[in-house]
Amino acid sequence: MRDKKLEALKLRAAGMSYREIARYLGVSHPTVMRWLKGESTKKEPLHERAYKTMSRDLRNRLKILLETVASEKGRSRTLSRR
Repeated sequence: MRDKKLEALKLRAAGMSYREIARYLGVSHPTVMRWLKGESTKKEPLHERAYKTMSRDLRNRLKILLETVASEKGRSRTLSRR
């Protein structure tokens, strides 16, 4: 697989199109595009980044708040962590 990626890079530098490279290597053209453009990395959601940057004290207080039991109409339930 690595050899095909290197070959695709060489062929692209030589001026071949994605589809021509795909036909030559025997793979699909989206695969060739992914190899040459690089795979995109997924960004982590904003709330996760915000949680990681919080101070330890603030995180602990948030956990306590979320784990408290809420009583409503005679029923007690914990709040979801989401």
